[in-house]
Amino acid sequence: MRTRPGVIEGNRLRSSLLLLNVVVAGAVVMVLELTGSRVITPIYGSSVMTWGGLIGVVLTSLSLGYAVSGALADRTSPRTLLKLLIISASIYILVTPTLSAIVLRELDPMLIDERLGVVLSSLMVLGPSTFLLGGVTPVALKLRASELSSIGKVSGNLYAYSTLGSIAGTFLTTFVLIPLLDVNMIFYLSGASLLIAVAPLIRPRKMLVALVLIVIFFYPQGVTFYLTCSSSMLGDVKYRGESLYNNIVVIDRGGVRYLYLNGLLHSGMSLSDPYALVFDYTKLFAAGPLLVPNASRTLFIGGGGFSGPKFFLKSYELMMVDVVEIDPAVVEVAKKYFELRDDPRLNIYVEDGRRYLARTSEEYDIIIIDAYSKNYIPFHLMTIEFYTLVKSHLKKGGVVILNIIASLEGPTSDILRAEYKTIRSVFSEVAVVPVYAGSGSQVQNIILIATDMELPSKEDLVVWAVRDNVSSMLGLNRFFGLMPSSELPVMDVPLLHDSYAPVENLLNPVTGTRLGREYYLGVTGPSICG
Repeated sequence: MRTRPGVIEGNRLRSSLLLLNVVVAGAVVMVLELTGSRVITPIYGSSVMTWGGLIGVVLTSLSLGYAVSGALADRTSPRTLLKLLIISASIYILVTPTLSAIVLRELDPMLIDERLGVVLSSLMVLGPSTFLLGGVTPVALKLRASELSSIGKVSGNLYAYSTLGSIAGTFLTTFVLIPLLDVNMIFYLSGASLLIAVAPLIRPRKMLVALVLIVIFFYPQGVTFYLTCSSSMLGDVKYRGESLYNNIVVIDRGGVRYLYLNGLLHSGMSLSDPYALVFDYTKLFAAGPLLVPNASRTLFIGGGGFSGPKFFLKSYELMMVDVVEIDPAVVEVAKKYFELRDDPRLNIYVEDGRRYLARTSEEYDIIIIDAYSKNYIPFHLMTIEFYTLVKSHLKKGGVVILNIIASLEGPTSDILRAEYKTIRSVFSEVAVVPVYAGSGSQVQNIILIATDMELPSKEDLVVWAVRDNVSSMLGLNRFFGLMPSSELPVMDVPLLHDSYAPVENLLNPVTGTRLGREYYLGVTGPSICG
């Protein structure tokens, strides 16, 4: 008996619609995973631990979705189940921004273990939606595999289409969505995409009612997570945006303009004097010209609000300044909001600092590394291999200055002492300069000064700073007076190599303790979500 042409066409249409839903579900899973990271990293940082927790939650949810939905597909109508899975996932995705704003603020990172916090946050943001979307492919397989003889081909094709959707979602999110849209809009578009894909499988009247209800009840409730965290209570929000690397917020408060990257304070500019150094630790960058008085070229690795480079250009009229900043959006924000002007003595390179050093032939009198934050340090900028590369671009008698947040003793000193040990293996002299007086266990900005020349004594540095005009104006003598009299103990911390640099473990005491957070929030500045 022949099958009527209309039936064949109808089957093909349903098959195409089924594949469309499989592809869209696969794409949305990756969109959610990448976008979800932008919700969580402002709280816990963009570390291996954060990404590991997030990926682990996604994989666990998908696995459970495969198993549960596959079992249900054998016991109920797979067509109805497919529609329920996709609609439920779309609804949860559409309300995720609202839930993020409400729930994540209750997961106080000062009160719970950071690893637990990452997992719980990932579960809330991504768990239910990825669980539901994980069920789409096995249910679709139930609908397509009418004969056991074709199960291999059908299952292979469906999982291939799902994976192709995930690939497309990865590239789309990375190169288009995150650079162009805010996080909330990406969630809304993801939820809407699922509804659009499943709409032809549902009666139009029911779908129209569902869409209207979603628009009425969910979209207006979508309070931006970042807007909630950066409310007017913290100041006047001048800019808020996303880049490939950061969630960027600019806030004016108390006569100072602040730059927040991923929820953490990175730079400040006095609105009355844009070239002044607002944060004390940045004043110690001037230790470079103090120690190398004839310096003609300085490299900054890490731009942020460009407070250091601007100060150098104003204070040292013969100085050439090169700045390497990995995020082009940060450079644009600095130009628009932080008085960064074109200058023939300023060169800006948008790339990774280590990659820049690997390709350039330039040599510098001073190299300043300000690319570390409290809860995230790029491990490849902390190793012996990196500092060997830095040294190869340093002129004879030159100095390296870097900022790190830690303490001089106790568990929160591990990251500092490991870095000190590593730099001492490359440079013959390394000075440790805390920015604030207090107990040795106090978490704070600490400056390391590394060189192969003989450094002056603590007492001589104090005298030099008083006699030098710029150093005296900045009060460097006060900082030098805080230098510890003995070397840091390093026997119990590792030497950092490219092949072994447990930066996250070393940072855990700083990022995971109340002491570390209280210091950071109270002295260095408030967290955007603090």
